[in-house]
Amino acid sequence: MKISIGLVAFCLATLCNGYPRIEVTPMYRAVHSSYTDCGKSSDVFHATGISVSPDTISIPGTITISATISSSANVSAPIKADLDLSAKALGFTIDLCKENIINCTYADVCADLAADDVPICPIPAGSISVKQLTLPIPSIPQLPHLNKLTVNAKAVLSQGDTELGCFEAKVVLHIT
Repeated sequence: MKISIGLVAFCLATLCNGYPRIEVTPMYRAVHSSYTDCGKSSDVFHATGISVSPDTISIPGTITISATISSSANVSAPIKADLDLSAKALGFTIDLCKENIINCTYADVCADLAADDVPICPIPAGSISVKQLTLPIPSIPQLPHLNKLTVNAKAVLSQGDTELGCFEAKVVLHIT
């Protein structure tokens, strides 16, 4: 069920009414995760292996992604990335992109990563290893009844009108 962020904020405020605020940093353990290549056979990029660590995630905190990707052609900048990212908790699904909670469109991931000292472009044909790409996880409100969080993510890479690759991930987290 998709709802507006205003309604979610109201619901969260209502659920917290009368409960003491929890001051500890929530720790989530990944109990199920799946990563798939959702691209077409004609796409340039295909995932051959993806791993995410650590198993126990602090929020706020960081996750580290490592991946092996095959590239059937040389690709130079710009490479656009469009993300779909949603989180489900307490029976509500929040589309983090449509609600403008995070930026989900990157016009040139090559330039963005180069600015963070991760130069990846041009990408040569062959097998590519992306090792230990660290991403921040923002703070989220901790509610007394929140013990499970499901995160769905999809990234579509493109150049002009040509899809280069598609990757999906689903992670189910339980509070520890």
